Amino acid sequence: RQESDWHTDISIRTGIQFENPDFLSRKMQILLEYYNGKSPNGQFFERNIVLYGVGIHFFFE
Repeated sequence: RQESDWHTDISIRTGIQFENPDFLSRKMQILLEYYNGKSPNGQFFERNIVLYGVGIHFFFE
């Protein structure tokens, strides 16, 4: 964005997914996340932030 002098933000998410099609098509993901750049939260877009995260996601279909 022009507000950040066109500097690039970095967002990376990686992980593994487990699936069991015989058990109600359920999926589970374990993810690691990294973000370095301007805050994506509206009024705070001028702030630089670094974020590390771990997540477990369940999908029920």
